[in-house]
Amino acid sequence: MKRFLIITIAILGLASCSTVNSSTSAPVSYSETARQNFDFGETALKAGKYEEAQAYFDYVRNKYPYSKYAADADLKVADALYANSKWLEAADAYDFFIRFHPAHEKAAYAYFRKAKADFSAMPVDFFLFPKSYTKDQAATRDALDAIDRFVKQFPKDENVKEAQEMRVKLRSQLASLDMNVAKYYITIRKYKGAATRYEDVINKFEDTPVAAKAMLELALLKIERLGQKEEAKELLERLKKDHPESIEAKEADRQLGAFPKVSAS
Repeated sequence: MKRFLIITIAILGLASCSTVNSSTSAPVSYSETARQNFDFGETALKAGKYEEAQAYFDYVRNKYPYSKYAADADLKVADALYANSKWLEAADAYDFFIRFHPAHEKAAYAYFRKAKADFSAMPVDFFLFPKSYTKDQAATRDALDAIDRFVKQFPKDENVKEAQEMRVKLRSQLASLDMNVAKYYITIRKYKGAATRYEDVINKFEDTPVAAKAMLELALLKIERLGQKEEAKELLERLKKDHPESIEAKEADRQLGAFPKVSAS
């Protein structure tokens, strides 16, 4: 909410009539009509001059708030921020557009782009730094919320498939948090605590590839540490059934081969 209020104040602030874009110190010459300034903004955006484009769109929506170009300028500001890789600012700008123009013909586009902006802001792995799943996951959860809103509002939109693919990646990220905790519990010999974490992943994130890994790790834990071989066998069989194409399924098959064969009577 605080972040939204900040961006709202910035968006509603009066645009300067100066011919200088303060963000880049590059000269921006405004024209006399909303249409001309909007077109200048689009030209700048296509040319990769994102700050200049934003300056024109800001000018349109503040100088001509009742123009038919004002709402489109709101959306284009978000597009300029997105194109400039300013993910969180772009997400807020798309959210602003959605809140003030919910019936706009490009509302579905704005919902989807907000989701993509939040998705792009999600922590990523870099070899010199801690794994992404150990970092703050606020952006991950924001992206999930945005995707769920988009799919619920526009279930037949052409971008739903991509949104669902992003959703699996986001949920895999969150599942990895529990996996990391489970591994920590194993290092301090809290095996039942580790088992609980693995079970959480299996039950809450069954649609992700991480669930297969959790099944295998839990089965091995039951075999090696908890003395629950029958439960482990059932889990391995379930793994093969639920995730037959996974690497873990192949290992499950190998593990099952080590169990005593039951002869037919």
